[in-house]
Amino acid sequence: NVLIDIPNGEFVIDVPSATTVSVNTLYTTERVRLLTGGSLSLAGPSEIERLSIEGGTLTGAGTVTITNSLNWTSGTMAGTGTTLIASGATLDINVSGTRTLNRTLANSGTIVVSADLMLGTNASFVNNTSGIFRINNGANVGISWTYSNTGNPFINAGQLISTANSGVSNLWVTLTNS
Repeated sequence: NVLIDIPNGEFVIDVPSATTVSVNTLYTTERVRLLTGGSLSLAGPSEIERLSIEGGTLTGAGTVTITNSLNWTSGTMAGTGTTLIASGATLDINVSGTRTLNRTLANSGTIVVSADLMLGTNASFVNNTSGIFRINNGANVGISWTYSNTGNPFINAGQLISTANSGVSNLWVTLTNS
């Protein structure tokens, strides 16, 4: 288990290429960056205030709760666990790049997708009643033909909004709306 708390300061954890950091649980109010080729494996429930996935991999069986912000420019979320965007927190997907979801992504906050996101094996979205899922500017969310996905990839109980300032946005998933 790891607890990182530096009052009135910032501590950046960089997980560099070809490195895997495996811990049971991680609780931090600091920023965590996953760089290209680096992996962070979390086995148990964890809480991260600010996470940047910049080409690395977030994996493991634990539920990872984002309490402030997740900026996902490229890379992978994998494993049997869940990434939870907490109420009041945001997930921003806004840079051209390759992002693949291979785990459950649950949203009680706000997710803004302004660049393409592919769903792979074991991927699913759960947009909770307080969740806002916004697709902007012709971004696409869909199942990659290189993966087989037999589950319900998108369960929506919250708001699903498309705002196409330019282009057409596509949602290529099985949608269960409640």
